[in-house]
Amino acid sequence: FMFKTFHLVILSAIMVLMIFQGCSKSSSHNEENISLDTNYSNNSNESNASVPSDTNTSTTDEVGSQTKDEKDLFLSGAAIDGYLRDAQVKIIDLDSGKIIQSSTTLSKGNWRLKIPNNNPNISIKIIGGIDESTNKPFEGVLSNIPDKKHFIEVPKGGIPSDKDFTKNKMVVTPLTTLVTNIAIDKKVSKKEAKKVVKDILKIEDNYLESDYISQLEKEPDNNELQEIYKKAVTLQKFT
Repeated sequence: FMFKTFHLVILSAIMVLMIFQGCSKSSSHNEENISLDTNYSNNSNESNASVPSDTNTSTTDEVGSQTKDEKDLFLSGAAIDGYLRDAQVKIIDLDSGKIIQSSTTLSKGNWRLKIPNNNPNISIKIIGGIDESTNKPFEGVLSNIPDKKHFIEVPKGGIPSDKDFTKNKMVVTPLTTLVTNIAIDKKVSKKEAKKVVKDILKIEDNYLESDYISQLEKEPDNNELQEIYKKAVTLQKFT
């Protein structure tokens, strides 16, 4: 019965994903040593996509207390199906659809980037890479929209500390990809899209955007985490 219920939940999520036309798919460093990629090109284009702002997203001057010209903004994160190394990381401007920054993930899917022009109206896209849990190529695309809490603000010309990069880290997973695709395709806020996914997959907020692999390593007998991991892996296989 539990097996059937689990797959019914996943099938419901997949149906929602198909309706919202989401999830496009293509076929040891320490975190402290991750280098920053601050060069970028704005000549590449993604499909135009904007997301209505909600309480977790904001305009440029509303991120932090300093004005745009007095600060620099950074993001850090982890790409997770299993942990994905050597994956492409792209920052997409949600207003223009352009790729404004790119880099590559290191071990455990870690990446750090400076945000061009302090633009917080962006999404993060992860493409390809090697799944460290299987050592096989990952042939999918993952995405997420950063919340205000993920942005790291420093004085102009400064570099965040390792502690700040770790504290503000965002994750990019199959679950966040479903949220992102619903938000972009239906032009609803991320908050509204998260509610849809939460209701279908029965996942609490604190798990919807979590590093469930790291948590499972600490709590291998946690049944709730095990179910979340199964849902994420199954969702990625079908999307």
